Amino acid sequence: MNEMKVNELRAGYEITAIFTVKSLIRKRSRNDRDYLVFELTRDTCVINGYLWSALQMGNKIRPGCHVKVKGYVKSLNNTTLIVIKQIRIATELEANDNEIGCYLKTTGEKAMKRTEQLHLWRDSEEDVA
Repeated sequence: MNEMKVNELRAGYEITAIFTVKSLIRKRSRNDRDYLVFELTRDTCVINGYLWSALQMGNKIRPGCHVKVKGYVKSLNNTTLIVIKQIRIATELEANDNEIGCYLKTTGEKAMKRTEQLHLWRDSEEDVA
């Protein structure tokens, strides 16, 4: 497992990390599906996270919440982002843990290539507005 800062993330890495939600916006794709765009912060870095299955979210997560995000890093239009597979409000212990510092735990690109194939069909169907 590697440790790196948010601004060092590259396409192909899987991550599980605690972030603070700076903002979130519900959008609609060209094929008329709702999705959420999260502006996620950690230390002084910001990265956008996309949740394609936004209908399962409800209204629990709001700006200022600490969330635990599981997903993979992708590059889209020269922008690095996180495709969120799972997101939930972090427990108080997780939010106060030292892991919320600068570094994220990631897996390498080789591990990601196997799981990325599962997401290719989804990415090709859903376009960012």
